[in-house]
Formats: sequence, structure tokens, C-alpha cells
Amino acid sequence: MAFQKKHRLGYPSLWDPHGQLGRGLPKGLVNLQALPYTIVVDRQGRIAASRTGPVAEAEMADVLTPC
Repeated sequence: MAFQKKHRLGYPSLWDPHGQLGRGLPKGLVNLQALPYTIVVDRQGRIAASRTGPVAEAEMADVLTPC
């Protein structure tokens, strides 16, 4: 929560230090040993995109722009 507040994130961020949430992800979606990883979920709750490693806002523009 402190990180979210400090960096003024405009999206939800989950902290999963023990990998509990990550274990429920589809196999091969992200490397759970590599942090950070980003998962974009659409309005229907489906995984729309994923990326391992830091992601800049500009890199996400195509994913987040409605079709």
C-alpha cells in the first residue's frame, strides 16, 4: 500500500510475497520467480495480457486502449 501511495498508481496492485495468488494463474503465464510481473485483466475478469519485468506506462498504451 505504501508503494501504491508513494507512486500514485492509478490501478490496483497486489502484493503476493509467498506466491499464493501466483499459483492460481494459468501455467506458463508468467515466471513466478521473476519479479515484478504484470497481468492485465479485462472488464469480464479475463486475462488480457501479461508481462514479466518492469513495464513503462507507454508500453501498456496499446493494451489499455479500447478497440
